[in-house]
Amino acid sequence: MKPWLALFILFITVGTATSEPFSIQCEAGNPPKVYYSTFDPDSKRVVFESASPANLYSGEIVEVGDHGLEVALRVHPGRLHFIWDSAAKRVVWPGISDDPFRPWLSHPCRAVEARSILSFREATEILNPASIRCDTPPAESRYTFDTASAKVLLQRQHGPSYDGKIDKVEGDRVRFRLSDSRLSEEQQKREMVWDRSGRTLSIEGVPGDPSRPAGVWQCEQIKSQTMLEYYDTRW
Repeated sequence: MKPWLALFILFITVGTATSEPFSIQCEAGNPPKVYYSTFDPDSKRVVFESASPANLYSGEIVEVGDHGLEVALRVHPGRLHFIWDSAAKRVVWPGISDDPFRPWLSHPCRAVEARSILSFREATEILNPASIRCDTPPAESRYTFDTASAKVLLQRQHGPSYDGKIDKVEGDRVRFRLSDSRLSEEQQKREMVWDRSGRTLSIEGVPGDPSRPAGVWQCEQIKSQTMLEYYDTRW
């Protein structure tokens, strides 16, 4: 264990007991700006959301003391460390000696449930999302919905993610479209319907495009996707 971490842990009185993924919300600066970190204690993965500009960085839990976590974020050209102190509800950035641009910093934080993947760059926290996994060709796809904000996110296995918007909720049927500007106008017009009771996803075809036919696919509801899905990516 690094000497500065050993000295710091002497002042912490309560450990981090949870093994479930969780997030922390922290404030820095004046006026305060909010940043987030989401942790998976079992896999040691961490996803950090910077405040301004909003961006993502992957990292790992590199030390688990009796009373705290040390995290190493991957930043160019090396790594940046911070400590989450659950007792004091603060994050400490140790800084670098003799570097006026990397001082020792301490920010107030609070622990929250693991942030939804839909919450990135959103002013309002997404609280009750739902995710499904579908065997759509050519590869598995995952959709995350939030009816309160009408947001949808499509994640394709080994492919890009696309934003979408819910048009209407009719009982167990959720009608939506992909609204991502990277898609063609025809692709954005395709209506999709998630039937929660039938566990099916119906997708309209794209006229004149045999690679995007209409179809109905079986799906299953899965654990709601969190910011940890962005691990090892940077926006």
